[in-house]
Amino acid sequence: MINPYVQGPMAAKGMIWYQGESNVGQASYYSCQFPVMIDDYRKLFKAPNMYFGFVQISGYNYGTDQSPAYLREAQLSALQLPNVGLASAVDVGMAFDIHPTGTHRITAHISTINGTDGFSSSSMIDRQANPRRPLG
Repeated sequence: MINPYVQGPMAAKGMIWYQGESNVGQASYYSCQFPVMIDDYRKLFKAPNMYFGFVQISGYNYGTDQSPAYLREAQLSALQLPNVGLASAVDVGMAFDIHPTGTHRITAHISTINGTDGFSSSSMIDRQANPRRPLG
């Protein structure tokens, strides 16, 4: 199913990952496996510098003793890799609805980290996320 997106005119130039809610409570595992997954996707797509943006989990009441803050911190481990960008969704979360209604704000955060001109190589390099800089 993904082969058409590996090479040719439909080849993917970048990816956006918006997942992690089910990993609350598994932060140490996630901090190791998330960067490995990104490397694996880049190998699969034969694009070692492919842009990979991700959205940190939202501000939802996960109802667990394990704080979602630990998973958000674990997600930061991906920033050690080149051409990786971070968009936070903690400001759009809803305490009792895991699917926030303000997804347009998440989209704005994502466009801030990768530019609005697609995934061009210049926008990827110039707009890499800085965890100390607020997005959106």
